[in-house]
Amino acid sequence: MELQDRLEQQGQVLFRWRSYVPLLFLAGMILVIRLQPRPLPDNPFYYWICLALSLLGQWIRCDVVGHTPDGTSGRNTTLQVAKKLNTVGMYSVARHPLYLANLLMWLGLALLPRIWWLALAVLLAFWLFYERIMLREEAFLRREFGEAFRRWAAVTPAFWPRFDLWQPWALPFSWRNVLRREFSGFFALLAVFLLLLWLERLFAGIDVELSGNQRLGLLAGALAYLVLFALRRFTSVLHDRPR
Repeated sequence: MELQDRLEQQGQVLFRWRSYVPLLFLAGMILVIRLQPRPLPDNPFYYWICLALSLLGQWIRCDVVGHTPDGTSGRNTTLQVAKKLNTVGMYSVARHPLYLANLLMWLGLALLPRIWWLALAVLLAFWLFYERIMLREEAFLRREFGEAFRRWAAVTPAFWPRFDLWQPWALPFSWRNVLRREFSGFFALLAVFLLLLWLERLFAGIDVELSGNQRLGLLAGALAYLVLFALRRFTSVLHDRPR
């Protein structure tokens, strides 16, 4: 088997498991924090920087999902799906903006423990994981769209954006699409962030006691998640037709 075919085959396997493999990243981060506890930073502003970096990635995901048509840029894990080739908006500056967004989200989390080699390890693991998925996806798009894909790929970088190539989105922004397709990822990001903060204090021997406002915030977040889950699961309120 040629190397390209082998990498694409690996990418197909990773594509199917891409929703679960990041859990290995998280498990590794927790293990490192446990084995190498560090004193908490004097200035909690550092935590806000990490959160801002992760939220930047989430914002890119929302921008993409809010502007793309149905049948593209999805969370499907079994088969490749692309009813059309996206080449405008974020796709005009990078061929894989969603994976760039995922990188920023994970980088913010990996920087949180303040262990420099952990962040580098996450970046390396991320690249080895998603590079194969990107190869598999591009092979699929090449077969589906032929010359149109080749023209787009010839000028558009795969990962790191070139903003001088920007072309406006063709469709208006849809909050319904974002709430339907991204709410679980957003809440998962916040949950992991809070989990790492709590574990950092726990492993450092510091008791964590939530204030009344913090408990209220967690309750409000849980209720918001349940409401959005119910709307997506049992109603069509979040479906923005014809998208």
